Amino acid sequence: MCSPVGHSLAGYALYLACNKNCKLIGDWKKIILYFFAANAPDLDFIPGIFTGSANRFHHGISHTLGFSLLFALCMYMIPRFRTKKDFVIFFSLYFGHVVIDFLTADTSAPFGVMLFWPFTQKYFISSFSLFSDIHHLFLSDLFDLHNIGAMAWETALFLFIIVLLTFARKIGKESLSEDRQRNKNG
Repeated sequence: MCSPVGHSLAGYALYLACNKNCKLIGDWKKIILYFFAANAPDLDFIPGIFTGSANRFHHGISHTLGFSLLFALCMYMIPRFRTKKDFVIFFSLYFGHVVIDFLTADTSAPFGVMLFWPFTQKYFISSFSLFSDIHHLFLSDLFDLHNIGAMAWETALFLFIIVLLTFARKIGKESLSEDRQRNKNG
């Protein structure tokens, strides 16, 4: 499935899209929170590591629509994040991870993700792969040539999206500034 690099960059793209007045570098605390939420479904590796099989619980219930809603609801319970916008952002960050994994090649069973749980326990995987799988055997294997190539593709694709978002925001701000100037000059 997609690497933490790809999921983090997708989270950063959502940060840019959802925070209109932020700078490119922006608020580091908020960016780290977006990175965490975008990678949270992969916390299911932790119990697997303790049992000696990192993939044992991967792509189960934590990679679902239902768990995405639960995650957003848990974040909403934190007083600081009690807005509809925050709920939607946290849902989007979490479920975005699930959708990206749906679009990623999967070479280990169970194939795909239980996308629509709790409505069905069926696993779904896209008929085409936008992303390459990541080998999760041992920590040292994360940096084999296959994984480096996969992370390079993820980086290129998400950086392209980030550049487009940045460019669109700049054009939007310039257009808004011109409109204000015209209204001022009247």
